[in-house]
Amino acid sequence: MNCQSGDTLAEEQVTASSKEKVLETLGEAASKLRTELGESLATVQKFDVPLEEATTSSLEALKAYSLGNKAFNEKGAAAALLTSTCHRA
Repeated sequence: MNCQSGDTLAEEQVTASSKEKVLETLGEAASKLRTELGESLATVQKFDVPLEEATTSSLEALKAYSLGNKAFNEKGAAAALLTSTCHRA
């Protein structure tokens, strides 16, 4: 999204065939978006790492990380720590 105008620059919508395929499908969508946003194909290919290799294979762990990261960005380190502790309980 263009921060000044609010116009959509690119978008990608995908559906994973199963929860085991979420990271793979998300990675494919991210690669397409990078190309649509103007990144060269050579750069996309050079730096493209499958998400399942760059992150956890556990959807629950990814969800916990995302919640903790969101709490950190919005409320700081103490909130992030509390969020991750509560999520594991």
